[in-house]
Amino acid sequence: MSPQIQTQLVDFETLEKADAVERRSELARNVVSLFALTSETCTAEQLGTYDMVLYRLADMVEVEVRRQISDKLAALRRVPETTLQKLARDDIAVAEPILIGSVALTDADLMDIAQSLGIEHASAIADREVLSEQVTDVLIDLDDVRLQKKVLDNSGAIISGGGFEKLYVNARKSEDLQLGLSNRKDTPDRIIAALINQATDTVREKLMNSGDGASSQKMIEAGAEAFDKMSNDYWLSRYDFPGAWKAVNQSALNGQIDERLVRQFAMQDRFAEAVAAFAIVAGMPFDHAKHWLVRLDPTPFLTIAKAVGFDKITVKSMLGMGPWRLRLSVEERVSAFGQFERMDRTEARRMIQCWQMPGQDAA
Repeated sequence: MSPQIQTQLVDFETLEKADAVERRSELARNVVSLFALTSETCTAEQLGTYDMVLYRLADMVEVEVRRQISDKLAALRRVPETTLQKLARDDIAVAEPILIGSVALTDADLMDIAQSLGIEHASAIADREVLSEQVTDVLIDLDDVRLQKKVLDNSGAIISGGGFEKLYVNARKSEDLQLGLSNRKDTPDRIIAALINQATDTVREKLMNSGDGASSQKMIEAGAEAFDKMSNDYWLSRYDFPGAWKAVNQSALNGQIDERLVRQFAMQDRFAEAVAAFAIVAGMPFDHAKHWLVRLDPTPFLTIAKAVGFDKITVKSMLGMGPWRLRLSVEERVSAFGQFERMDRTEARRMIQCWQMPGQDAA
């Protein structure tokens, strides 16, 4: 649709007059309501027309009306892109619904908004149902304790190893962050252990002194849960190994399992599938492979990988997937990779023959 036709449909010159406030507001509400009804079926040209009209109207209406536009757009899959981007960077009263709920915003959008517009916008982003590692890294880097606590309390937020490290450093001075780290199911063991040894007593003492017995008991239970998280069984319970084994074993029957597939699963962080493929390629029982690839000491895995001739890229990818992504620090993964490079393949094969597998006394 040409600009001339668009101008005939919406007389912006008249709308810009001082006495047209109510007319502008009514038109904005009507246009966004119509778009919400037709967003899935309108053509690209029609979408562009809506975008042009709503973008201009957004400059002409008050905060209350812009908020109403945001509420409508936040719930839609197809959106007028430039209008959405404009409103997402508007006053927080306008931007909030989009920042919390719009699936049309990319991680790049969210990171840019959090970095450039400040804590209020970042706080709304922290309330999204799902947050990637890249986004939570940016939110955590803003160094606002309340914002960091929001990230910790969001079960749909994926936190990187580096993010957890920064949260732990700040938690030394924040009881809220200590509790937040203790209550998450994916907090790395090394951080949980550090909290138990260093910070949890402080939090427990304060809760007991406050006379809040229920809260004190909650803290004790959180500490017990933290210890449970340090067991291999906890990590093994998080994955659908039977389903992965069935799917991967079927591929094996079709001759499709090799080291390249193991590496692909690892790079995609599909831990259960990677374990199944690794077991098949290495010629070892699946149940044994599960235990080798979840232990804090990766030496058994490294030895098997060396013995079967795995490539360096495959090993590095596997060290960064699944539980090891959270249980091992960056330095520990680097050290493990160095250990793999120094191994002799003949010696690795000899060592395997001497081991007891998990499930026996050495497990």
